[in-house]
Amino acid sequence: MLTTDADQPARDRFSGPDGGDRGGPGARVFVGRQPELDALEAALAAARAGEPQVIVVQGEAGIGKSSLVLEFLVRQRGLPAIVASGEQAEAAMPFGVVQQLSAEVAAASPGAAAAPDLLVGDPCPDADPLAVGGEVRALISGLQRRQAAAVVVVEDLQWADLPSAQALLFACRRLGGDRVMMVFTARRGAAAELSEGWARFIGSDRRASVLTLGGLAPGELRLLCGRLGRTALSARTLGQLADHTGGNPLLARALLEELTDEELTAQGDFLRAPRSLASLILPRLATLSRPARDLVIAASVLGDSAPLADAAQLAGTAKPVAALEKAERAGLLLGRENPGRPGDRVPAAADPPGHLR
Repeated sequence: MLTTDADQPARDRFSGPDGGDRGGPGARVFVGRQPELDALEAALAAARAGEPQVIVVQGEAGIGKSSLVLEFLVRQRGLPAIVASGEQAEAAMPFGVVQQLSAEVAAASPGAAAAPDLLVGDPCPDADPLAVGGEVRALISGLQRRQAAAVVVVEDLQWADLPSAQALLFACRRLGGDRVMMVFTARRGAAAELSEGWARFIGSDRRASVLTLGGLAPGELRLLCGRLGRTALSARTLGQLADHTGGNPLLARALLEELTDEELTAQGDFLRAPRSLASLILPRLATLSRPARDLVIAASVLGDSAPLADAAQLAGTAKPVAALEKAERAGLLLGRENPGRPGDRVPAAADPPGHLR
């Protein structure tokens, strides 16, 4: 969480990996995304003109949603911004995200109220989300009174508690001539799945727009390799890296930082999972029942296109649907409809878990 002002740049206060534009592990490296940065710049210009904007930046885990927002904020020196985030473990805490925003507003604007009247002190589960939303709207509007515009960022909207999500939607719907830009990051389609109201707002409101991030283009991936000091990789190796990662910058970077040139260029071998990802997956795998764990392993062997029945046969799982549901709750598999077999499901690998955004 952060506030951004002229005295403390966004680069120093945004949650996530930070550092210089070049460097070793942990250093902040950003490449590409120029069309998306241009879209955010255009939205900010509209907000400064009194046309409030609500932007949803969506994509799979590790695709660079947080990095894009950070890069945008870094380029806006002196722009007031507050940030809150959803957290899977706190999704049952009523108004947790709203309270984060309230605290950030109080820190950014000492003259502002410390919190909405309905949320002073401990969370109030019985508070009306619509009434809280009205107070959130007042807090947000107050940010831009002495500034050209203000930015409010909510990361991981898919993990926001439901009362906060309802209050935020209410606040967004009532932005009028405010010089405010709301930016939400979320897994693809997750924002619309919060409620029918969110789906309608994102899909049809003139103030709302969606930026869907895909993988890095080959030229951007090569630039990433160069920034990380891997300038000797061949075009074939870069192609293999692109195919293996789908252009996912977090996964690509983890592999580039862990694998040698020889490991990356080995022909006919799959690239092993980076340790940083394996360390997140293995503990979750260990908590599953034996049938669910075996199904995850079978799906990893067969690949994302294998029908559930085939994965269940390999795993020796008698109740594959129940096992798949357990693996889905653990964030390890994602059941998708099988286009070749109506009514069947494909146990595809889920997004990387945890903090991999």
